[in-house]
Amino acid sequence: MPARSGLAIMKRILLTTVFRPFCVEGPYDSALHQVQHGSCHRQFTREQGVFTIHQQCSHLGLHLIAANVEADVEVVEYPSLEELEGMLRDAVAEGRPYDWVGVGTVAAYLPKAQVICERVRALSPTTRTAVGGAGGLAIGDLVPQFSDEVCVGDGVAFMRQLLAQDPGAPFVHPPLWSVHFPNEIFSFRANSAAWSIALAMGCERRCPFCSTSAQFGGRRTRLFEDGAALMSAIERLEDEYDGPGDAPPALQLMFFDENFLSDEAFARDFLDHNRRALEAGKLYLPFVFADARAVSRFTPEELLEMGIDSLWIGWEDSEGGGYAKNEGVDFPALVQRLQGHGIKVIVSFMAGRDDQTPESIIHDVEQALELGAAAFQYAMVCPMPGTATFETLRAQDRLDLRRLDHIGMSHYIVKHDRFDDPGLRAHTTEFHRRDYERHGPMSLRYLKLRFEGYKRHRRSERPALRARARGFRHDMMDSMAALSTGTVFSPTPALRQESHALLRSFARELPRGEAYREWRRKEISTSSFGRFLLFTSPVAEPVLRRWLKARILRWDPRSRDRCGSLLGLLRHHQACVDELRHGMMPFDQPVLVVTRYPGEAPA
Repeated sequence: MPARSGLAIMKRILLTTVFRPFCVEGPYDSALHQVQHGSCHRQFTREQGVFTIHQQCSHLGLHLIAANVEADVEVVEYPSLEELEGMLRDAVAEGRPYDWVGVGTVAAYLPKAQVICERVRALSPTTRTAVGGAGGLAIGDLVPQFSDEVCVGDGVAFMRQLLAQDPGAPFVHPPLWSVHFPNEIFSFRANSAAWSIALAMGCERRCPFCSTSAQFGGRRTRLFEDGAALMSAIERLEDEYDGPGDAPPALQLMFFDENFLSDEAFARDFLDHNRRALEAGKLYLPFVFADARAVSRFTPEELLEMGIDSLWIGWEDSEGGGYAKNEGVDFPALVQRLQGHGIKVIVSFMAGRDDQTPESIIHDVEQALELGAAAFQYAMVCPMPGTATFETLRAQDRLDLRRLDHIGMSHYIVKHDRFDDPGLRAHTTEFHRRDYERHGPMSLRYLKLRFEGYKRHRRSERPALRARARGFRHDMMDSMAALSTGTVFSPTPALRQESHALLRSFARELPRGEAYREWRRKEISTSSFGRFLLFTSPVAEPVLRRWLKARILRWDPRSRDRCGSLLGLLRHHQACVDELRHGMMPFDQPVLVVTRYPGEAPA
């Protein structure tokens, strides 16, 4: 953290997200809105029934600000309005009210941000307020300014200026998990939690729909000087690991950079350092965002040696959307080539653009299904305030802006001759359902790709690639829950048979020894009947979840009063699963998380 001067009374700051609950129809929210605390629920694992992944993501931007200002800062994530009010009252009662309350929000949740600012003024009159995030672009435009200050762009420099500190002071990256709790599927860990690392702010591609480009004026600013500096930061994170037990054999990373591979010199410098780390037995596995043209400059082997585990690539449509980032790239061949080496590819594309017709979006869907990507984000066009797309459509009087909470991927606010909101929403839902029934759940696709990478590179002449193959094998051995359950719950007989075949093939590849025996113990335990029930019960609402666990895992004769018999209990349980399999999966509301970044005691 920046050096604390201790020459004056340390400012006290509260940085918060908007308040829960989310996705509940009411004055501040829409029941159809994108889940704010996770990207999987209504995006990557949408329509995937019992394989829906539940998560609670951290808000990196708030933590970056907190770690880079000289102040006593509390980062509050997913509070209820009552919890926020209690914190404000307590601070006033202690005689040390907050100097600033900062709220990070998107445009859809500006009404919630406004309520927070009003409560701050009522409960702590000396406290000033600031609002930032993507929603900052809409303040003073779609809504009058309701906070004392508005941040657009670099939040660290903005907050330093408010506190009369040097905006160009050295940048420090805090250790931060990308999710507060490991992703869950069947109530068990779906994958290791990943460290979040902000590599750059902004994007120079200037896609007309991109909110990030709009916030930073089409500029991209790197936060690390070179690959060596990035590798040093990763090694510090490993040293500071504070999870259960020893540091995991593979360190999962989330690189927050809109186009990590666009700076080829930086990426190749990091490649050299990570190749040496792999050869030394270290596995640093980043999830990265990149465009197709930047990705195509590297071979799959180089990307593996860079440690890349997953790539998110914007496809936009089967014709490339006319964007420079896709020019000259055979996208289907690129996806096939990457996934053939074990790299998971997440593809995003859009429905409802001006140049699309009902026939063309059907063509896009068929082409996407042929891609067979590890996961998809297929969303309706969502013009965001401040972007070129938003300004163009507004000038044509083609935006329905009656409800701010409809600005986002879950509602179609464009007035279009050929599309409407209900029709496009049904269309995107149908795509995700067909993708699930054709290619299976995301968790099983991931395992299949890991197995492909293992088989291809286990005997490679390059030590770094052999190290990646060992990592693929470890992931397979650690993920028997999803694979074993896939033999039962995959949506079609063909996919269930494929899961069985993958289990058998992987068993043949394992060397007979302690590792094999451990794997067999995991596979048998996760396939057993009682375990099977435990894995599937958490798809229900929390009350049902607790009831099922209590009755099934600790059998109580009193449950006969409810279900009549053990067979009745099992049928009741299966009916709950079947009912939820084809609908929009329920989700748990996030829980309050408070992180303190204390300043030094005042002199």
